[in-house]
Amino acid sequence: MKKYRLLYALLFAVTVAFSQIYKGHFSLILLITVIVLPVLSFLLQLIGFLAAKVSVDLSDEVYEKNESFRVSIKVKNRFLIPVAPAVISVSLPQPTPSADDGELVFSLAPFQNNTLKMSYALPYRGQYTFTLKKFKCYDMLKLFCLSRSVNAEKKIVVLPRRIELDAQKSIGAEKEDIAGGRNSRDGSELNFIRKYCDGDDFRQIHWKLSAKQDDYMVRQMMEHDRLGMIVYCDFRAYSVSAEENALAADRVAEAAIALIYNGVKNSEESLCVWYNSEDSAFRKDVIADGSHFYALYNDFARAGIYNESPAFSDVVLSCAGQQISERTLCLVTPRIDEELEKMLERMSAANRIILVLASGEDKSALSLLRYNKRISVCPLGENIKASLEAIPDR
Repeated sequence: MKKYRLLYALLFAVTVAFSQIYKGHFSLILLITVIVLPVLSFLLQLIGFLAAKVSVDLSDEVYEKNESFRVSIKVKNRFLIPVAPAVISVSLPQPTPSADDGELVFSLAPFQNNTLKMSYALPYRGQYTFTLKKFKCYDMLKLFCLSRSVNAEKKIVVLPRRIELDAQKSIGAEKEDIAGGRNSRDGSELNFIRKYCDGDDFRQIHWKLSAKQDDYMVRQMMEHDRLGMIVYCDFRAYSVSAEENALAADRVAEAAIALIYNGVKNSEESLCVWYNSEDSAFRKDVIADGSHFYALYNDFARAGIYNESPAFSDVVLSCAGQQISERTLCLVTPRIDEELEKMLERMSAANRIILVLASGEDKSALSLLRYNKRISVCPLGENIKASLEAIPDR
């Protein structure tokens, strides 16, 4: 616009000089025309600016990864003065903190309705905001610009990839556990002993302990929760690069979803533990069927990456009370630190552990943990499905 203003200033100076050198009727008309033309152009621009209407559907939309999302922006000219040129500035969602801005340039004939379409592909799962920032209208000479804020935000949700494992084996349960319960014939295990209550089964009375306590004591039996695993997911940022963090979080979500869905197919109940940065709370989701799984799947699409506390070891400790002995624990994380290594060594005494490294092979982890037969280290390669199916069935 500065260029056009400089050109007009030059034209005005030349016209004034011409009218002074060649005084006459023609030079006067030319000078008046040069003076009035910007005023007329501004008035037409003002009418077109007031007559233009911009709207967009703000309902949330859900897309698959790498699928182009489409935003339709409706513009309307409600007067007989054409609107040209006009610009809508938009903020495009990016995996990096500094989102690029874009512009849509268009024109409208008198009483014309038009639909402007934008197409944009998002390579990472997550929840993004597409923002219409401003509507700007220029006059025909491009000397003036009128603008107004639109501030319309549209939420775009990108789902993680669904990876379905072909393996029929149950990754989350050990072979000897599948046959039945650990401590009883009916597939249940002893949880604790409590006082007798009305309606309790007399067959569960612990007679020896009742004689000592001078009161009836019964065995409280807990049925198996279908021998699934506890899956811990780490969405913490591990790199200064936002794109690397987005890629690592995607692989964490996709690997965890694949393992949990494999459990659902094998009629196994799983517990997924993760930190929801949006609510600043630890989540403990029991996945017992398809409806639970799809709820978690959609929550994982919106799971944010956080930079501060808690550490992944705190996420694991938040569920320490539910780590039943001999149950499989699966930790899905981009990488492990010294504190987590020590924790895994302690936990392996009572539980089988699957360590899924979303960022690929971690040589330090492999050297420290490869000789622990209770820990299976699974570095994710490019083919996540093949990497998970290679987890040994112990």
